[in-house]
Amino acid sequence: MDKTVDDDDSKNDLLNMRKDKLCSLNNGSASSSSSYSSNGNEGINGKELHTTLFENNNLLGGIKSYDLVRLMLQSLSELGLNNSVKALQQESDILLEKSIITEFRSEIKQGNWDRVHSILDQIIKDQQSLKDAKFLLQKQKFFEYLLNDNLNGALLCLQNEITPSGFDTDKIHNITSYFLCQNKEELVLKAGISSDLSISRYDLLNSLRKYIPPTLLLPEKRLENLLVQSILYQKENCVYHNSDLPITSLFTDLDSNKDSLVPNESKFILKGHQDEVWFIAFSNNGKYLASASKDSSIIIWDLFTESEDNNNNNNNNN
Repeated sequence: MDKTVDDDDSKNDLLNMRKDKLCSLNNGSASSSSSYSSNGNEGINGKELHTTLFENNNLLGGIKSYDLVRLMLQSLSELGLNNSVKALQQESDILLEKSIITEFRSEIKQGNWDRVHSILDQIIKDQQSLKDAKFLLQKQKFFEYLLNDNLNGALLCLQNEITPSGFDTDKIHNITSYFLCQNKEELVLKAGISSDLSISRYDLLNSLRKYIPPTLLLPEKRLENLLVQSILYQKENCVYHNSDLPITSLFTDLDSNKDSLVPNESKFILKGHQDEVWFIAFSNNGKYLASASKDSSIIIWDLFTESEDNNNNNNNNN
């Protein structure tokens, strides 16, 4: 029987990390010789295993330092800075994720479906979510059998695993129709799954994310997405910001300069009306301007001609 995921695993992971740190310090080195391991220190129910350094240590807005460090670890890992990941884990005693999640990733990558099935039972507690996740798993497994021309394996998977699992009938009928595909190209198109197993299994992992608690499996690029959300919020709340203008730095808040973005200087003066101008409209091609005045007159201005006339007048005045 598989061991149930609990907080004791994480506590042991942290104790081992501290032992490594003490050993390295006794040897006169501040760095650990232990290899990087994505073990976790957060329980299935979201219970946090803070170290003393981060207990009750909140940042602005009540953000937990523990959460921020995990997001930093994830970002460093996504950037390929694995040595930095090891150093930050060692110094903070906070780990990116539980060892069972690291194993989960590895088993999906290798296509060890029985083990993946077992891990899902341990990390997903909501029964409907578990059922939906297992369907995606069985669909991938069935698809790969057919992709590799293993019709017997696909048939056994359908009979012994998919059909008895109580999945939605329409979903089972859809999967069964894969048998009717004449070639692999048609199979890939009908299933909507890549024929490249490294890609399709990566896509499977991302599809399973929504069923796994985010405290266990962090949403992909979480810190980057939070930064993007912050930028979009600043744009939406800035009256003068032009949405086409790029954000050049994360080091300062967005502060659009009204004087540089809003016209505040007259370039040309069009004279012709005898009273207030109440309405103006540009032509679609931008060459003409129509103006309506309180004096009951409407004038169509040729902007190119008027601009040249105004420039000539300005030069004469100078």
